[in-house]
Amino acid sequence: MLPVAPRPARPAAVALAAAAVLCASPAAAQYTLYYGNLHSHCNLSDDATQPPSGPPATAFTYARDTAGIDILALTDHSHYLSTSDYNTLKAEADNFTQNGVFVGLAGQEHGSLSSSVNGAFGHMNVYEAASVINQGTYRYNLTATYGFLASNVDRVTGAPLAGSFNHPYSGAGAGAAAQFYDFAYDSTGDLAIQQIEVINGKRSSAYESEYFQTLANGWHVGALGNQDNHDGAWGDQPNNLGNIPLTGVWAVALTKADVLEAIRSRRTFAMEVEPSTDRFSLKVTADGNWMGTSYSTAADSVEIIVEASASTNLASFALYRNGTLIRTTGASGTSDTWTVYDTPGPGDFYYVVRVNQADGDRAWASPIWVNSTSNFVLPIATVNQDAADGTPTMWFQTATVQGLVTVDTDTLNTTQNEVFIQDDSGGLMILDFGGQGTPVVAGDNVVVSGTIDTFQGQTMISAPTINIVGTGGGEPAAQVITTNDIAVNGETYEGSIVEIREVSITGGTWPPPGMDGSVTIDDGSGPATLLIDKDTVLDNQGAPAESTFSVRGIATQRDGAYPYTCCWVLLPRYSTDIFQYAPTGVIELPAHESASATALLPNSPNPFRPRTTIRFDLAGIGSQPVRVDVFDVAGRKVATLADDRLPPGSYELEWNGRSDAGENVAAGVYFLRLTTPSTKVSRKMVKLD
Repeated sequence: MLPVAPRPARPAAVALAAAAVLCASPAAAQYTLYYGNLHSHCNLSDDATQPPSGPPATAFTYARDTAGIDILALTDHSHYLSTSDYNTLKAEADNFTQNGVFVGLAGQEHGSLSSSVNGAFGHMNVYEAASVINQGTYRYNLTATYGFLASNVDRVTGAPLAGSFNHPYSGAGAGAAAQFYDFAYDSTGDLAIQQIEVINGKRSSAYESEYFQTLANGWHVGALGNQDNHDGAWGDQPNNLGNIPLTGVWAVALTKADVLEAIRSRRTFAMEVEPSTDRFSLKVTADGNWMGTSYSTAADSVEIIVEASASTNLASFALYRNGTLIRTTGASGTSDTWTVYDTPGPGDFYYVVRVNQADGDRAWASPIWVNSTSNFVLPIATVNQDAADGTPTMWFQTATVQGLVTVDTDTLNTTQNEVFIQDDSGGLMILDFGGQGTPVVAGDNVVVSGTIDTFQGQTMISAPTINIVGTGGGEPAAQVITTNDIAVNGETYEGSIVEIREVSITGGTWPPPGMDGSVTIDDGSGPATLLIDKDTVLDNQGAPAESTFSVRGIATQRDGAYPYTCCWVLLPRYSTDIFQYAPTGVIELPAHESASATALLPNSPNPFRPRTTIRFDLAGIGSQPVRVDVFDVAGRKVATLADDRLPPGSYELEWNGRSDAGENVAAGVYFLRLTTPSTKVSRKMVKLD
């Protein structure tokens, strides 16, 4: 074994960061932070044969004694390594490894960057394999490579090999295989590849977008920052921006076995370092679980704790969930801690943290994957709350809500999923930019998780995860309001279905086909805006022929300037949203002028053939919107028997067993539903042949 030279003293800030011992989560393991460069070359590679490069011993000595890092992996090109070369590399890595002082890793950079050779997929690293990877079998065959890595073990611990995606730019490789088939998910590959370079010194690029794309495709990879040395300076070589990429490794101890375990466990983070003494310490946990881990929880919220320090002042923290920025906060001083809570609701999520320094340097944590079985949902009215300036009070926070879909996918937007949902407390816009991953139809019962955002003052959930938990439900009853209500108090009805009766067009021009537009409508209480969306059928349909008509739709906002406190409009969805109102025949019983409670009484007779009488009581003060609907056993609305504003009292009406279309419905079980602002109650009834 070669003699180990005394190690130079580190700057105080670096020494403190590296010596920090932090408690892990559930297993209560102790981890210490070490600094490494896990991708570098010596003169065993075909393109690193000239000075100032040198043999393995020179590289390990420089990393240990000059750069002052804890771990150096020499990852020379496998297509150029002979068995003799690789044996030399393994021997030198072992010779320079001294537990508690320095770890040398023998690695290989495998694959091809060729832009013309069929099957070239890019470069990846593999650490401490027993022998050189066979180039004839694997260099241009990514699927076979994944299989090889997943089925072989390292020579140190006998654990599965650890691999990483290197400098994953889009031009790495040829044709369909380029950039690892655009990071197409491979279940075997997911076992073989544990890491990805977020920064690479030789190529000077940050691969944050590729990092998030890989995670979005389902890979479980951690974050590396490597220098890709070809010209010496192993461990402190800056890129063209003056930053030194490094990887932080949280390991039980500075031994080869513990470092390999930390890499496989993704307990790493990538950092930019400038000056060379200004190294990050970054620890991220979710509910006590370390970055790089996966866990399940039934809790309503996830507690994320970020602890960061460096020599230069920190500037900010950013939290990403499933690749979307959901929360940011300022940071101060050279050391700061951020505790943040997220309520993602049910589903599978991953969290990534990025830390920014005042001098522009960054650090990226490895993800934490969370499977949440929480049933926690917020009332839509809570999500809809606005501050005085019209922006959501929960802006950029995450939320999970549940409600009935009130407009089909493709109705308001033909390229994006722009829909609305509604629960008993209110309505909410859902907008999936750039796609229609989960198409829905009106009446679907959905659970939606995503980021609270705003569009022209309208509160919405963006980047949603939509889970359909029921289909075929009836549309929520429209609230009957006036034009003055929506113009003056639109916030009250935000995102909900409303109905205005007996209006006239008093201004503006109905838009021609293919154009958005608006007209002014008035029911005598004051003007309001009716918005016609070109993606609906209403622009093609033209203005109503009748001078007076009724209209229902979504109450939404179109305020293009801060503060977002004006410009409420009514947005109809379908041709049936423009209609002639005909009052239903609700008879007030003369024997009762008031009622002590709102109630839906049993219909009589029941079972019935062909008619039945329905009675209900309304309590309260003043008139209120009332609907009485009939639904079939699949949840489809069959008929509306009452839809009016009624004062307190006792009422009766009759159903003749026909649908709204006038058709005689089949014998079977039906459900009668009474809906008021304060009550929703149902009863079962049976129609006989």
